Amino acid sequence: MPYIRHTLVIILISLVQALVLNHIHLLHFATPMLIVYPLLMLRSDTALWALPCIGFAIGLVNDMFTNTPGIGAFSLTAIAMIRPRVLALCSQRDDEEPYMPSRKILGNANYLLYASLLTAVFCILYFTIEAFCFFHWGLWIGGILGSTVFTLVLIMAIESVRK
Repeated sequence: MPYIRHTLVIILISLVQALVLNHIHLLHFATPMLIVYPLLMLRSDTALWALPCIGFAIGLVNDMFTNTPGIGAFSLTAIAMIRPRVLALCSQRDDEEPYMPSRKILGNANYLLYASLLTAVFCILYFTIEAFCFFHWGLWIGGILGSTVFTLVLIMAIESVRK
């Protein structure tokens, strides 16, 4: 049952990303990339082999909705691969009991660090592959920084109302 719910959340976030968020360009380059959020929500005991598969599937769905050939799939697969190490770095938990990372479980500072690291790496990969050149490096850096901050604000807003 939780897998069905998580799949519906992924599809809903993909639709919101494609239909609404991709059309928002704050200061002409900052676009919220909420598609990274479903990977942040995965439980800590998710199998290591399943993480890249889930990341690739989420990215593929996002690529189909947004017409970006493989950019989302590559970026989210890479995020899924580094997620366990970032979660271990930010969790500082001694018990081995599985948990779903959230502000309540990790604390505000640790969750913000966890979300910031993964979102920043995602935005760096996504916008680097999308630009594929560094001729307009000011726009590239602005897109990365603006989108990371904008996405983190949305993630923290969602986390503040999520049970």
